[in-house]
Amino acid sequence: MVNQDDPFQAPQGYNPFLFYILLLKRFFDTGISLISVVKYAPAAWFGKATFDGDMILASSIAIAFGIVMVIIGWAWHRYKIVNLDIEIGNRFNDFVIEMRKKIDRL
Repeated sequence: MVNQDDPFQAPQGYNPFLFYILLLKRFFDTGISLISVVKYAPAAWFGKATFDGDMILASSIAIAFGIVMVIIGWAWHRYKIVNLDIEIGNRFNDFVIEMRKKIDRL
């Protein structure tokens, strides 16, 4: 059962530690989307390496970045953290809140 009154409380059946880590992640993602320059640092480093003609470094940066993103994405889905992340989003979605209240009344 989801506590509609407090969206910052971990849902039953999920690891509370993961819930709060993902809640912090959600806040971080929101913040970084507002100040998105930081996420372009690897791209700038790649560009500088390419401009300097160091294609081995540029290729290494691109490959390492891609591998890290794939590993993170795999872990996100393998350990079903994505479900908890979606649940956090649902806690603040007015439509989902309204529908859950209607279902609870049935």
